[in-house]
Amino acid sequence: LCATSYNSIGSLLTRTGDLDGSLQQFEKAVAIRNRMDMSRGDSIPLEATYSNIGVVFHQQGDLDNAIQYRMKALILARETQQEEENDSSSSASGVAGVSYHNIASVLQDQGDLTGALEFFQKALSTRNERRLLSDDVMPPVEEAEAATLHNSIGWIMKEVDDDIDGALKHFEIALSINKRVSPCSLAAATSFNNVASVLHEMSDLDGALTHLRRALAIREQILVASRKEEDAMTLAKSYDNNIGTVLKDQNDSVGALSFVRPWRYNRNWRLIH
Repeated sequence: LCATSYNSIGSLLTRTGDLDGSLQQFEKAVAIRNRMDMSRGDSIPLEATYSNIGVVFHQQGDLDNAIQYRMKALILARETQQEEENDSSSSASGVAGVSYHNIASVLQDQGDLTGALEFFQKALSTRNERRLLSDDVMPPVEEAEAATLHNSIGWIMKEVDDDIDGALKHFEIALSINKRVSPCSLAAATSFNNVASVLHEMSDLDGALTHLRRALAIREQILVASRKEEDAMTLAKSYDNNIGTVLKDQNDSVGALSFVRPWRYNRNWRLIH
């Protein structure tokens, strides 16, 4: 088998949850490329395989090795991009952007939020550069990833830097993307909640309540479609912790109380209270 085949098998095993098996396949791909000096000749670049190995270590909870391999992927991607005369639209630029995002995620899990913010911002900057230099329409999956970046940056700005205005800016961009790409998704509901949380802190209670009700409506649609208990629990938390709190702050104690009662479902899985 060639390195590309081992890489493909490894990716498939990762998706099926066989992390030890996928790691073995990725390591075989790396060994072949190093032995045959194919890091620039194979259809799947070496940096992509390093990135895949980083994913496996991250899922296994080995954050040190996850950082190590994701940094290797980033270094190779940046070197390749320089060889291609800093072409921000190249595939290496795409791998670099993914690597920045992946490193940020590991740093966030390690509790290094300042470092995570730096890499999330680099990932977003790289993605924006590629978008400006490309004539192609960004696929929905990439737009969704951009929304995730904005949400991550906004969250750290809000929780760590206490930059409410900056957080609101990023949350609103994420919301705009999610409303366009997947308006009835959990991602859209989360974006409405994120904006509401900032508006709440800014004492814009009416605005917060409007966004929370939009989030609630989406979660209800998800519940009706999925009929899953975990979705029901998420919905109940949305009622209790968010809308009820805002109504309480508006001195609407009766309205707030109605959102902390036990929940029941009718035959169509609609919440009744």
